[in-house]
Amino acid sequence: MAKNIELTAQPSLICHKCGIGTMDAVSQDGEPEYTENFQCSNCGHTAVIHSFVIITSQLLTAITGGGLSLYLLVQELYKLLAAFQLNTMFNMASSILLILLAVVMLFGFMYTFYRAYKGVRMRKLYTRQLSIISQKTSNTPPNKFS
Repeated sequence: MAKNIELTAQPSLICHKCGIGTMDAVSQDGEPEYTENFQCSNCGHTAVIHSFVIITSQLLTAITGGGLSLYLLVQELYKLLAAFQLNTMFNMASSILLILLAVVMLFGFMYTFYRAYKGVRMRKLYTRQLSIISQKTSNTPPNKFS
């Protein structure tokens, strides 16, 4: 005796503007199939929501690149300060250029981390509604006859 079971995919992104519609992927002519542009099926609200893979790669890149840049900055600052304390003259121009390069790279990786943080907040904004809706629907009493 086989039962007919209908599986419905629960939408992963809910519009935070109207709270009813689902955010569907939108692609335009000439774009690749994969897109980060979404539009609400109810009110037409559009948003750019990054995928979890992109956010994760931004976080990993920011942490590793920022760590290496910070290491380079500390090492070159140590060399420069030691040269000043010991009153030795060495090629300070290369050390100063490496320090400036490390600072610029550090700011770049901090910006990448900020963009990843904004992506996490954006995904939370559109998935928070989903958890509220699923909690409301789970309060229905279970069917005793199934």
